[in-house]
Amino acid sequence: RMAGLDPFRGLWDTKLAHAQYASDGRRATLFGSSGRAESLVVFERAAKLHGGATTEAAVTVYRKLAHLYNEAGAEKLMQPNSSGRIAAVEGFLVKAYHYMTQAQDNENASRVVLNLAKLFLDEATVSSEGFAQSEFTHHQYSMYRKGIACTEQATKLNSSLGRREHAMAQLKLGVHLMQFARHQERIGPPDTKRAPGSAPEKGGFLAVDSSPPTETLGALANRHLSRALKGFGEIGESREMAGCHYHLATLAQQELEAVAGREW
Repeated sequence: RMAGLDPFRGLWDTKLAHAQYASDGRRATLFGSSGRAESLVVFERAAKLHGGATTEAAVTVYRKLAHLYNEAGAEKLMQPNSSGRIAAVEGFLVKAYHYMTQAQDNENASRVVLNLAKLFLDEATVSSEGFAQSEFTHHQYSMYRKGIACTEQATKLNSSLGRREHAMAQLKLGVHLMQFARHQERIGPPDTKRAPGSAPEKGGFLAVDSSPPTETLGALANRHLSRALKGFGEIGESREMAGCHYHLATLAQQELEAVAGREW
């Protein structure tokens, strides 16, 4: 059994809750029915006025913007899939991450990055819905890699967050690759037609190599399953380690059967 990633994360911020002009309870009073959209406009103006300062007032503005963008991303993610949806959610969350790092709040910045990881990993597993998928695509592999990069970044920001998510993402990718390894040798070139809502590659920790991997799907599956096993071992999750061993053994048997079939 593979456990899923945690659900979309809210941000924990008791300081913000007590800020008179930034608490969510004041939104309707200050901005009426337009709510978040008006809040974003006002707080973006305030952030520009602070100009990257690290005063208490400036940090409160940055944190509020991070909350608003994270909230906007969560709401957009719940909407039906449509062209540009994934890119829009990514845009909101990248802004949330930017403002949390400006506020020097690594713990909440890590949570935002884990929300990004969930976005990409979900896209990797559902991007073929509505299509007759005959092969594991370059787009799916890129989404998995971006999700894994996010879990790594989350751990760099806060060592107590993201380690399990990183190992689980490696496991999910390894198993997914293994499912196609019987009839597909390698991942093809970048997709000419992406699934609806797919996001373009960006710089920083979200940058991905656009060239297709040279290894076979079996070799890639082995690599990611081995990384998952190492990751679960580091956090002492014996049940998930056993699952990794099972999948690695299944992959080895699959490879042996393929060799025997070619020799026969």
